[in-house]
Amino acid sequence: MKSVCFQELSALERGVASVTDWILGPAETLLDAQRDVGRGVADAEALRAAHEALELQCRPAYARYAELLHRLERLERSAKTPGVGDLKPQRDFMDFACRSFANRLERRRNVLISSLRFYRLVDEVRTLA
Repeated sequence: MKSVCFQELSALERGVASVTDWILGPAETLLDAQRDVGRGVADAEALRAAHEALELQCRPAYARYAELLHRLERLERSAKTPGVGDLKPQRDFMDFACRSFANRLERRRNVLISSLRFYRLVDEVRTLA
């Protein structure tokens, strides 16, 4: 039984590390590369589409994150599992990193939507003038 618990804890630790590393590495790089807001409706729409593609790339990491949180909470509830407390700081850091990244992703999406609305309004005003 102890080897199963140790193996499961080891797998959870690797999973937490892989999610955290992906968020802090490739995901951050992809998001940091997106800084433009466009110069017109077409640009803004293309940037929004690119951002949606980035959000889709994040889905597997978010799914893995949710799975890991569920498994860790389940193990924490069973008081018999030794070593689960050792994963708490790593879990908390993964949680912080994922939530911070998700907030940045959402703010970027909101900026792009606002940009698109602005350029559509400018085009509408031009056609009325």
